[in-house]
Order: sequence, then C-alpha cells, then structure tokens
Amino acid sequence: MPRAMSTVAVLVSRIEQRLYASAPDAVRRAAQTSKSPLWCCALVFDASLVVLPPELAVMTLAEREATLRKHGPKLGRTLIWKCTMYDGMSAAWFEDRALDAACAEVEERITGTRLSRLLVRVARKLNALPRARFGNVTDDFVVYAFDRNAPTKKLVEPSLTAKQRALYRDRGLV
Repeated sequence: MPRAMSTVAVLVSRIEQRLYASAPDAVRRAAQTSKSPLWCCALVFDASLVVLPPELAVMTLAEREATLRKHGPKLGRTLIWKCTMYDGMSAAWFEDRALDAACAEVEERITGTRLSRLLVRVARKLNALPRARFGNVTDDFVVYAFDRNAPTKKLVEPSLTAKQRALYRDRGLV
C-alpha cells in the first residue's frame, strides 16, 4: 500500500476513535442545557466540501413532537431528520484537540464517500452505547450521519442498529 494511503487510513482510524470517544460528552453537554430530553444527534457534514470534524446538531423530544404535529405525519417524518433545515435543531460541540488535529491533517486527502462511510460507522457504534452515556436523552435516542447534499434519509437507516431500525419502522418514523 502506498505510504500516503496508509497515512490516510491511520488518520481516518484515529478520527473514528476520537469521534466515538468525544461525541457522548458533546451530547451530554448539550443535554444539560435542554429542558426536554434529547431525541437525536446528527453528525452533519457536506461530502462535497469534506470539512472535519462534523457539526453536531441535536433535537429534543419536544421539538420532534412539535414538528410532527405542525407538519403532519408525512412531511413531519421527513423534517425531523433534516437537522440543518429545522430551526429547532441546536448545536453540540466537540472539545477534543486530538480530534481537531487528526481532522486538519486528513481533510485535504479524504473523499466524500469515505467520509460518509466513516460517519455512518461512528453513528452505528454510538447507537450501540448505553443511553446513559449521553445524559438526558430519550429511550429511543439516535445518532445518525447527515450529508447536507444528499437525500434527507439516505444515511439514517445505515446509521441505525437493527433494533433501532425496527423500532423506528414500527413507529412510522423511517
């Protein structure tokens, strides 16, 4: 394997580890400022720009329910996953210098497709963690990858664990 590819692979692995380690703390900090439990956290990115680390957008259960009531079941189901399009979404943030350093080093050398796969893997691993790691969140709390330039739900289902996928299908949310 060429040396540059090996370096990118190592950096991508480091980013994945740091995102996995840092995201629960970022969500917990965001949950502390919310009166309603958090329902979701989106790992927001733009595959065409490849800017890392991803932004974190969170939505509370109250915001999800208000969206579903206001827009009805069909449109509401789409809007709750459009994290950057909905005013109710707020931000969480990473406080991880090692993550920032690894991201800065790989940004120019990673493709949008590889970034999508990376963030889906991280989301799926985060979804397997106990909910208590994230602070004040709902029992059906979910983390998912979201590409600003892709169809709304394109990366949602691949980000979910099998149990979450079944739960959200039963509730008519995916």
